[in-house]
Amino acid sequence: MCSTPPSGPGNRGGLLADLVARFDAAAAALATELENGPPSDIPAAALPELSAAVHRSADLGRTGATEMTGAVHASGVLAVGGYVSTTTGLKAECKKCDATSGATWGRARDLAGTFAVTAAALLAGEISSGHAWEFTHGITLVVQAVPSEDRVAESVHAETIVLEVAKTGTVEDVTRAVAGRGSSPTPTTSPRPRWMLMTISSSRAARSGR
Repeated sequence: MCSTPPSGPGNRGGLLADLVARFDAAAAALATELENGPPSDIPAAALPELSAAVHRSADLGRTGATEMTGAVHASGVLAVGGYVSTTTGLKAECKKCDATSGATWGRARDLAGTFAVTAAALLAGEISSGHAWEFTHGITLVVQAVPSEDRVAESVHAETIVLEVAKTGTVEDVTRAVAGRGSSPTPTTSPRPRWMLMTISSSRAARSGR
């Protein structure tokens, strides 16, 4: 049986538990209300914004769930409970499929490590989980083309650039910014993503005053 910390001033654990309970209750109430479809007295013109609001809330909920997955993993409590991995725990406790469990844990691991700035933007609602998945996953794949000792620095550099694209663009814009560029080997460097080379070139031009 799990215990819930008491809420109160300065008690973040209790506050979080209270927020989760209210979020859960609100989501359940919304689902119940929509069992027979949206109420007929909602003006059609209002439906798009209501739908968008639900999507935003659900997206923030997914982000919160990802953060909590990372916290559960770090606590080691799943191993105490007999689970051999975080993904196994997600499948059993949260009724997730293999693919979703693996993706959720992978995203939690990335956000807690290399992509901490992205995690902050997600929790602030500045980008969507779709944006984040596209470029954290994409950058992780792309930087395999550079030497291992450079990968963290390249990932952080890439995150800074693509995060700005994500804040104002679509998920497709982010996909093009990362996966759509491929690699461009040069005689003096290891193969690097073409957009990284373009960025380096632009930075050098700016520093030279051109």
